Amino acid sequence: MGGKLRVLDDGAGHTVDVNALSATQTATGLADGTPAFALFTDGANPFTGAITGVGDQTRGFASRITVNAALLNDPSKLVLYDTGTTSGDATRPTFIYNQLTSASFAFSAQTGIGGVNSPFVGDLSGYLRQVLSMQGEAASNASNLAQGQDVVVNALQQRLNDASGVNIDQEMAHLISLQTAYGANARVMTAVRDMIDSLLKM
Repeated sequence: MGGKLRVLDDGAGHTVDVNALSATQTATGLADGTPAFALFTDGANPFTGAITGVGDQTRGFASRITVNAALLNDPSKLVLYDTGTTSGDATRPTFIYNQLTSASFAFSAQTGIGGVNSPFVGDLSGYLRQVLSMQGEAASNASNLAQGQDVVVNALQQRLNDASGVNIDQEMAHLISLQTAYGANARVMTAVRDMIDSLLKM
Protein backbone atom coordinates (compact mmCIF):
# COMPACT_ATOMS: atom_id res chain seq x y z
CA MET A 1 0.00 0.00 0.00
CA GLY A 2 1.28 3.39 -0.98
CA GLY A 3 0.08 6.78 -2.15
CA LYS A 4 -0.68 5.55 -5.67
CA LEU A 5 -3.26 3.38 -7.31
CA ARG A 6 -1.69 1.58 -10.23
CA VAL A 7 -3.90 0.55 -13.13
CA LEU A 8 -2.33 -2.00 -15.46
CA ASP A 9 -3.24 -2.40 -19.10
CA ASP A 10 -3.85 -5.61 -21.05
CA GLY A 11 -0.28 -6.84 -20.68
CA ALA A 12 1.54 -4.82 -23.31
CA GLY A 13 3.96 -3.50 -20.70
CA HIS A 14 2.52 -0.02 -20.16
CA THR A 15 1.51 1.34 -16.77
CA VAL A 16 -0.41 4.44 -15.77
CA ASP A 17 0.08 6.12 -12.38
CA VAL A 18 -3.17 7.48 -10.93
CA ASN A 19 -2.77 10.16 -8.26
CA ALA A 20 -6.47 10.63 -7.53
CA LEU A 21 -9.71 8.86 -8.22
CA SER A 22 -13.30 9.98 -7.92
CA ALA A 23 -16.61 8.48 -8.91
CA THR A 24 -20.05 9.91 -9.60
CA GLN A 25 -23.13 7.80 -9.16
CA THR A 26 -25.78 8.51 -11.75
CA ALA A 27 -29.35 8.71 -10.51
CA THR A 28 -31.55 6.48 -12.65
CA GLY A 29 -34.78 6.34 -10.63
CA LEU A 30 -37.42 8.98 -9.93
CA ALA A 31 -38.35 8.05 -6.35
CA ASP A 32 -35.26 6.50 -4.80
CA GLY A 33 -35.13 8.79 -1.75
CA THR A 34 -32.74 11.42 -3.15
CA PRO A 35 -33.58 14.69 -4.92
CA ALA A 36 -31.30 13.76 -7.82
CA PHE A 37 -33.12 12.07 -10.70
CA ALA A 38 -32.75 11.30 -14.38
CA LEU A 39 -34.50 14.18 -16.16
CA PHE A 40 -33.01 13.17 -19.51
CA THR A 41 -32.24 9.75 -20.90
CA ASP A 42 -30.19 8.33 -23.75
CA GLY A 43 -33.16 7.12 -25.77
CA ALA A 44 -34.74 4.60 -23.40
CA ASN A 45 -31.51 4.04 -21.42
CA PRO A 46 -30.13 6.05 -18.50
CA PHE A 47 -27.36 8.50 -19.39
CA THR A 48 -24.27 7.83 -17.28
CA GLY A 49 -21.49 9.31 -19.41
CA ALA A 50 -19.81 5.91 -19.43
CA ILE A 51 -16.91 4.99 -21.67
CA THR A 52 -17.48 1.53 -23.06
CA GLY A 53 -15.97 -0.68 -25.72
CA VAL A 54 -17.97 1.16 -28.39
CA GLY A 55 -16.83 4.60 -27.21
CA ASP A 56 -17.91 7.51 -25.04
CA GLN A 57 -21.65 7.71 -24.40
CA THR A 58 -21.56 11.49 -24.89
CA ARG A 59 -20.68 10.99 -28.57
CA GLY A 60 -23.87 11.49 -30.57
CA PHE A 61 -25.92 12.04 -27.41
CA ALA A 62 -27.45 15.25 -28.80
CA SER A 63 -29.30 13.18 -31.42
CA ARG A 64 -30.53 10.64 -28.86
CA ILE A 65 -31.39 12.79 -25.83
CA THR A 66 -34.99 12.54 -24.65
CA VAL A 67 -36.96 13.60 -21.60
CA ASN A 68 -37.40 10.67 -19.24
CA ALA A 69 -40.59 8.89 -20.37
CA ALA A 70 -41.45 7.87 -16.78
CA LEU A 71 -41.37 11.55 -15.78
CA LEU A 72 -43.62 12.48 -18.69
CA ASN A 73 -46.08 9.81 -17.54
CA ASP A 74 -46.00 11.05 -13.94
CA PRO A 75 -45.02 14.76 -13.64
CA SER A 76 -45.64 14.63 -9.87
CA LYS A 77 -42.17 13.07 -9.64
CA LEU A 78 -40.77 16.60 -10.14
CA VAL A 79 -41.67 16.99 -6.43
CA LEU A 80 -42.17 13.50 -4.99
CA TYR A 81 -38.75 11.86 -4.59
CA ASP A 82 -39.72 9.27 -1.95
CA THR A 83 -42.80 7.40 -0.83
CA GLY A 84 -43.15 9.70 2.20
CA THR A 85 -42.66 13.02 0.34
CA THR A 86 -45.56 15.45 0.67
CA SER A 87 -46.90 17.26 -2.39
CA GLY A 88 -45.69 20.66 -1.15
CA ASP A 89 -42.11 19.56 -0.42
CA ALA A 90 -39.59 21.94 -2.00
CA THR A 91 -36.55 19.65 -1.76
CA ARG A 92 -36.49 18.38 -5.36
CA PRO A 93 -37.58 21.69 -6.99
CA THR A 94 -34.85 23.46 -5.01
CA PHE A 95 -32.34 20.83 -6.10
CA ILE A 96 -33.34 21.31 -9.76
CA TYR A 97 -33.04 25.09 -9.42
CA ASN A 98 -29.61 24.83 -7.78
CA GLN A 99 -28.40 22.45 -10.48
CA LEU A 100 -29.50 24.91 -13.17
CA THR A 101 -28.09 28.03 -11.50
CA SER A 102 -25.04 27.07 -9.47
CA ALA A 103 -23.76 23.61 -10.42
CA SER A 104 -20.44 23.76 -12.24
CA PHE A 105 -19.95 21.94 -15.52
CA ALA A 106 -17.05 21.54 -17.93
CA PHE A 107 -18.27 22.37 -21.44
CA SER A 108 -16.72 20.88 -24.56
CA ALA A 109 -14.40 23.11 -26.60
CA GLN A 110 -16.42 22.04 -29.66
CA THR A 111 -19.06 24.55 -28.55
CA GLY A 112 -16.64 27.32 -29.54
CA ILE A 113 -16.05 28.51 -25.97
CA GLY A 114 -12.80 27.68 -24.27
CA GLY A 115 -10.10 25.48 -25.74
CA VAL A 116 -9.23 21.81 -25.87
CA ASN A 117 -6.67 22.22 -23.08
CA SER A 118 -8.75 24.74 -21.12
CA PRO A 119 -12.48 24.08 -21.61
CA PHE A 120 -14.98 26.51 -20.16
CA VAL A 121 -15.92 25.49 -16.63
CA GLY A 122 -18.84 27.20 -14.92
CA ASP A 123 -22.54 27.19 -14.24
CA LEU A 124 -25.22 27.09 -16.91
CA SER A 125 -26.06 30.80 -16.71
CA GLY A 126 -22.37 31.72 -17.06
CA TYR A 127 -22.10 29.45 -20.08
CA LEU A 128 -25.19 31.01 -21.66
CA ARG A 129 -23.73 34.49 -21.05
CA GLN A 130 -20.56 33.40 -22.86
CA VAL A 131 -22.58 31.99 -25.77
CA LEU A 132 -24.64 35.19 -26.09
CA SER A 133 -21.52 37.34 -25.84
CA MET A 134 -19.76 35.29 -28.52
CA GLN A 135 -22.83 35.39 -30.80
CA GLY A 136 -23.21 39.14 -30.23
CA GLU A 137 -19.57 39.73 -31.14
CA ALA A 138 -19.92 37.56 -34.25
CA ALA A 139 -23.08 39.45 -35.28
CA SER A 140 -21.32 42.80 -34.73
CA ASN A 141 -18.33 41.69 -36.82
CA ALA A 142 -20.65 40.47 -39.59
CA SER A 143 -22.54 43.79 -39.52
CA ASN A 144 -19.30 45.79 -39.74
CA LEU A 145 -18.10 43.63 -42.62
CA ALA A 146 -21.43 44.07 -44.43
CA GLN A 147 -21.25 47.85 -43.99
CA GLY A 148 -17.71 47.92 -45.39
CA GLN A 149 -18.77 45.84 -48.37
CA ASP A 150 -21.76 48.14 -48.95
CA VAL A 151 -19.40 51.14 -49.11
CA VAL A 152 -17.23 49.36 -51.70
CA VAL A 153 -20.25 48.26 -53.77
CA ASN A 154 -21.76 51.78 -53.71
CA ALA A 155 -18.43 53.33 -54.76
CA LEU A 156 -18.08 50.87 -57.66
CA GLN A 157 -21.69 51.47 -58.69
CA GLN A 158 -21.10 55.23 -58.69
CA ARG A 159 -18.01 54.81 -60.85
CA LEU A 160 -19.95 52.63 -63.28
CA ASN A 161 -22.75 55.17 -63.45
CA ASP A 162 -20.27 58.00 -64.03
CA ALA A 163 -18.56 56.09 -66.83
CA SER A 164 -21.64 54.80 -68.61
CA GLY A 165 -24.34 57.28 -67.68
CA VAL A 166 -25.71 59.95 -70.06
CA ASN A 167 -25.75 63.63 -69.06
CA ILE A 168 -28.97 64.91 -70.67
CA ASP A 169 -28.03 68.62 -70.50
CA GLN A 170 -24.64 68.03 -72.08
CA GLU A 171 -26.08 65.85 -74.85
CA MET A 172 -28.81 68.43 -75.64
CA ALA A 173 -26.14 71.15 -75.92
CA HIS A 174 -24.23 68.94 -78.37
CA LEU A 175 -27.38 68.36 -80.44
CA ILE A 176 -28.16 72.09 -80.59
CA SER A 177 -24.56 72.81 -81.63
CA LEU A 178 -24.76 70.16 -84.37
CA GLN A 179 -28.11 71.50 -85.56
CA THR A 180 -26.69 75.03 -85.81
CA ALA A 181 -23.61 73.80 -87.68
CA TYR A 182 -25.83 71.79 -90.04
CA GLY A 183 -27.98 74.88 -90.75
CA ALA A 184 -24.90 77.04 -91.41
CA ASN A 185 -23.43 74.42 -93.74
CA ALA A 186 -26.73 74.17 -95.58
CA ARG A 187 -26.72 77.94 -96.17
CA VAL A 188 -23.10 77.80 -97.39
CA MET A 189 -23.98 75.02 -99.83
CA THR A 190 -26.97 77.04 -101.06
CA ALA A 191 -24.75 80.09 -101.63
CA VAL A 192 -22.17 77.97 -103.50
CA ARG A 193 -24.88 76.44 -105.69
CA ASP A 194 -26.26 79.93 -106.50
CA MET A 195 -22.76 81.13 -107.42
CA ILE A 196 -22.18 78.14 -109.73
CA ASP A 197 -25.55 78.69 -111.38
CA SER A 198 -24.66 82.33 -111.94
CA LEU A 199 -21.28 81.41 -113.47
CA LEU A 200 -22.88 78.88 -115.79
CA LYS A 201 -25.34 81.44 -117.06
CA MET A 202 -22.58 83.86 -118.09
